[in-house]
Amino acid sequence: MKIVFLTLLSQVLILAIVAQSYNQTTDDAGNKPHGSIQIPAEWNLYPEAGNLWTPVGPFGGDVIGLAVDPQNTTNLYAAAGLPFVSNDGGDTWDLATGLPATRFSQVTFRSDGAMYAWSNGPTTVAQEGLYKSVDGGNTWINKGPFVGSLFETQVFALTASSDDPDLVIIGGNNFGVNGWAPVIWISSNGGQEWINTYIGSPDDFYSIQFLFIDPNSNDQIIYAGYKSEVQGGFLKSTDGGFTWSEIGTTIPVTYKWGGAIVCSPDNSDKIIAGCGGYGNNGTICISNDGGVGWSTTNLNMGTYSKVKDLLIHPIYPEVVYCASTQNAVQISTDGGLTWTIANEGLSATNITGFSNPFVSSSAWYCYAATYTNSAFRGELFDPNVGLPNSRTDSEITVFPNPSDGRIRIVFPNDEVVQKVEIVSLSGQILFDFTLENAAADGLGIWTGLPSGIYILRIQIKDKLVNQKLIIR
Repeated sequence: MKIVFLTLLSQVLILAIVAQSYNQTTDDAGNKPHGSIQIPAEWNLYPEAGNLWTPVGPFGGDVIGLAVDPQNTTNLYAAAGLPFVSNDGGDTWDLATGLPATRFSQVTFRSDGAMYAWSNGPTTVAQEGLYKSVDGGNTWINKGPFVGSLFETQVFALTASSDDPDLVIIGGNNFGVNGWAPVIWISSNGGQEWINTYIGSPDDFYSIQFLFIDPNSNDQIIYAGYKSEVQGGFLKSTDGGFTWSEIGTTIPVTYKWGGAIVCSPDNSDKIIAGCGGYGNNGTICISNDGGVGWSTTNLNMGTYSKVKDLLIHPIYPEVVYCASTQNAVQISTDGGLTWTIANEGLSATNITGFSNPFVSSSAWYCYAATYTNSAFRGELFDPNVGLPNSRTDSEITVFPNPSDGRIRIVFPNDEVVQKVEIVSLSGQILFDFTLENAAADGLGIWTGLPSGIYILRIQIKDKLVNQKLIIR
């Protein structure tokens, strides 16, 4: 048996290749490819291929935000006016303990399982701010930012780093005695201290609505979407959020709502952004150069439809979901160029956002939060399901799994392995190794990765194999 041994230590790749040759290719600009799988048009089988939405609660009202614990995916937190918690994947819900009876608009989990919940007040009940729990939600501490007794800052966007558990970013707007102005605040120590890195124009009810950290940028590239009654837009930071520049001025559509904005997990230069609202048709625009130039897509939603969230499949970056306020969920299987409805079983049209995606029983899922109809669970579209070129996990052997970071992959003897990647649950490529025409029937890997759940992605000729990898 020919064995290729691969080592990843502190994200530095040390390779010892036995009886095989290594060739890492680059494009004309010197960029290393990340193995984006182009999905043929005939594979666009949605909705026949899956993703039926199933209601999970909390029933009886609006769910503004919902998050899944990355350490235990049966633990859910929902901002539904009051904060709710489920420890059984949404089968049952309880009011979260230790939090005030105020209006909670956003929730998220840190990468280490700690929780954040944002309260928009009222101040007469309890101080607004970011509440944090490090003990599974038993106790909470308000971490600010503290901007006076009246506070008067609304927050609509909350994001935390998938790599650094202490990095958290919030966005919204000041109002009242603070004067109206869009704001972004950053804390690099878990809410102990805050820096107000952005204060925008006080005109036109301008407000930050969405924040996104590029998972492949070491937390340096951050995007923000903002709305205005005159002209919406998008911001980009390349220094960790300390300075911001406009990137939405060349978008070739009229829009007042700059909504969700994300980048592809395998190509940081590809940006997908949602535009529309306030009398403008909701749509998606795409940039392939980091926000310099933009192109339109075929998505044409209602004149007041806003794009509240975008979700890219962690394994298949060509599969993209769009959450809108009038047209429910849309799906694209070609990287956002063309779209179709994805609403089977979804009894709501106003979608407030998606949870972080997660793995359950070897499939990827997410939750969709809605106004009026609680939340729904859906399986993410897998372009390999039911296709003649798809492979079953039984054809590939990965052992031991779970492991201490040392694994061996065994293939049938006639296979040609082209690429091996290890991907985090946030979509970041941690391991990227290409074999050019190398017939290997075995791979030995020492990952050097910390404990957690990862996805092992293997390209064999024209076939793609994904397996869940658990490191303890």
